[in-house]
Amino acid sequence: MGSDNEFHGDAAGAVVQAGSVHGGIHISARSWVPPPAQLRARPAHFTNRIAELAELSGIRETAHDGSPQVIVLTGPGGVGKTSLGLAWLHQIRELYPDGQLFAELRTPGSAEPVQPSVPLEAFLRALGTPPGRIPLEMSEQAALFRSLTSGRRLIVLLDDAVTAAQVRPLLPGQGSSIVVVTTRRRLSGLALDGASFVTVGSLNEIDAVELLTRMLGERRTGAEPEAARELVRLCERLPLAVCTSAARLKVRGRWPIARIVEELVDERGRLAALSHDDDASLRAAFDISYAGLAPGPARLFRLLAINPEPRFDAGTAAALDGGGTAEADARLEELAEAHLITEETPAVYRFHDLLRLYADDLMELFEAQEARDEAFDRLLRHRILAAATADIVVNPGRWHLGEAYAHVPKDAFPGTTEALDWLESELPGLLALQRAAADRGRHEAAWQLAETLRSLFGRRKHYRAWLDSHTLGLASARIRGDAPAQARMLVGLGDARLELRDPAAAAELCEEAVEVAQEAGHALGEAAALEGLGRARLADGHADEAVRTFTAALAVHRALGRPRGVALMTGRLGEALRRLGRHAEAAEHLTAARAYFAARGDDHHEARILLALADVQLALAEEGPARTSLDQALDRARRCGAVLIQADAELALADLADRTADVSTRRGHLERAVELLTRIGAAGRHDAAAQLAALDDAGPGGAAPT
Repeated sequence: MGSDNEFHGDAAGAVVQAGSVHGGIHISARSWVPPPAQLRARPAHFTNRIAELAELSGIRETAHDGSPQVIVLTGPGGVGKTSLGLAWLHQIRELYPDGQLFAELRTPGSAEPVQPSVPLEAFLRALGTPPGRIPLEMSEQAALFRSLTSGRRLIVLLDDAVTAAQVRPLLPGQGSSIVVVTTRRRLSGLALDGASFVTVGSLNEIDAVELLTRMLGERRTGAEPEAARELVRLCERLPLAVCTSAARLKVRGRWPIARIVEELVDERGRLAALSHDDDASLRAAFDISYAGLAPGPARLFRLLAINPEPRFDAGTAAALDGGGTAEADARLEELAEAHLITEETPAVYRFHDLLRLYADDLMELFEAQEARDEAFDRLLRHRILAAATADIVVNPGRWHLGEAYAHVPKDAFPGTTEALDWLESELPGLLALQRAAADRGRHEAAWQLAETLRSLFGRRKHYRAWLDSHTLGLASARIRGDAPAQARMLVGLGDARLELRDPAAAAELCEEAVEVAQEAGHALGEAAALEGLGRARLADGHADEAVRTFTAALAVHRALGRPRGVALMTGRLGEALRRLGRHAEAAEHLTAARAYFAARGDDHHEARILLALADVQLALAEEGPARTSLDQALDRARRCGAVLIQADAELALADLADRTADVSTRRGHLERAVELLTRIGAAGRHDAAAQLAALDDAGPGGAAPT
């Protein structure tokens, strides 16, 4: 085969170098991840900046040593740094065919930096890394990001950076990528990383008037050229200030430009007082836009600052405002017309962070503390109910502590997949709300939010969020002195540790949960904790202890008269008895449990039990029934979107095909298993891939190479 050891092209998994290859070569298809395209659209009213664009292009064309080029755009808030970066990057994006990544690096509504792990996780997912494969530690995330981007030609836009240390973990690996960083600070520390710096100032008067003309039309600015020039001067020629003033004029077609100029002149004292503040003219422009609002939209604008996430819809706005959704939607449209909020996607709006700070200032001035607290509590109830509605669709049989579950509407989601997708899309906002709830002393809401995310974490494996949310939920439950909630959070943390292959830590957490639930006399919580403890014991190789623990949990469910709990523990006992080699007993338990879940259409639990039953049937030399059980398990898992169970069924079917030397069938099952396991980042993906590689090396007949 020669001495060429180079690989060219894209691979979804590891690239394995083979020595001598005998027989046929089989290449399995992998899921192709499209290049990320995260850049926002080119700003609609971007104006000139000819000198800055030329400077940026000159920097890009300079020779470098193969490291990513880093360009820092620095300047005051509202000066148009992001617009300049977007406009230029859209000009050159064809030169970077491997995609574009975008991240906001300032915490919405504050001066605090976003932790680098937040955009790192988003970048890794955009590059095709399943949530379960993303490391927990930031240093490991950054290393994986550098590995995935090494040798690629990517665009990375890091918006509103706060510190150089925040940027460094987000720099791609060696190669010809280009990184643009926007910041209100100097970030001179990035000079150590070879960064080039471009200072972005206000527009000159001609360009500022042209920006105003693009928004209002030449007829209006041509009719009042002096007023147009005075307006941009009073706005200090900052693009955002000019656009905000123009937006008010645009929706009021009969107003002369001079009217806005008169109002700005009247507020000259305020402008003078803020002359040394980066956002001075922005504040004046925001004041003018806000002053033009009707009382309803103005109050909503203030209350929107309570929402800890910058994204919101009419439902969130209605909860804050205390009115109906239709009324909130109309008010949001008025705020968007005044450019006080932005419609990010249809019916979903977003605050610019400066406007969010402005709204927060107004809220402090005009909303009593009692009104703010009431709005926040309405928001909490709305979001907890929405999350609980999705969670119960995913797992309708699980018991719950949160009161919202008693009020969920029916048919809110078409199915499990849609509910999971919604929870996943809302996860950042729900986590931010949980933190805000804890900070405000709403500790009951904090642990309830963690409870609503449990099914998402079990199916989609967001391990970092799982640990963080339940740790915070546990702290809040302890502050409340709520023992059942404490046990619930402890079991959730134990499940996470078990998923992360740390059964010892899982057992310790569940043991504490058992004690807490017993002391509180909460039998259902005790049974759940015993189940978690039994699973940890089973994973740790102590099947005999697992049998005793599951038996204790079974007794609790029987005493409570909970047939579902009885069926669950019967199935768990079957799994433990199988590990002990007591196959006949295991088959009896598993068959009984399977019958219960099949009768109720619970595909997830039926599929899980069918897998264990097939293993027992094979041990009893019942190959035909085992094949049937595996086929049924695969069918049920597909119907409910249980990816890990699907993969396990495919692997078991591959083993069955191996018994009959059916190489083609075995290869098909292994290929599907590898694809499924890779999708969710399951630990077993490497073993499955190794089996597939060994099968390919063996050739079409399945014999080992000589």
